[in-house]
Amino acid sequence: MTSDPIDQRVLTRIDRIPLGMLYMTGATLMFAVSSALSKWQVSIYSFDEVLFMRAITSLAICGVLILPRTALPCSAPSGCATTSAAAPPSRWRKA
Repeated sequence: MTSDPIDQRVLTRIDRIPLGMLYMTGATLMFAVSSALSKWQVSIYSFDEVLFMRAITSLAICGVLILPRTALPCSAPSGCATTSAAAPPSRWRKA
């Protein structure tokens, strides 16, 4: 009987509360600025154009934030299969 190496370790979670607060404040600020810009642009452009540009901008920002952590390592020649499923996530540390 083989035991899983993750069972032999005690893992504790690293709390990043200040970072979460910073992200939430930044998201709130970005939402307020986006709404203000949309209201200002609707007076100049049609709402279809404003909505399209807002969607494209949001997609680009999310892509910049998400792709480097998830999809780009999987596009390497070795692929995602080389990562160990038993390895704990980076936000965990040994106690």
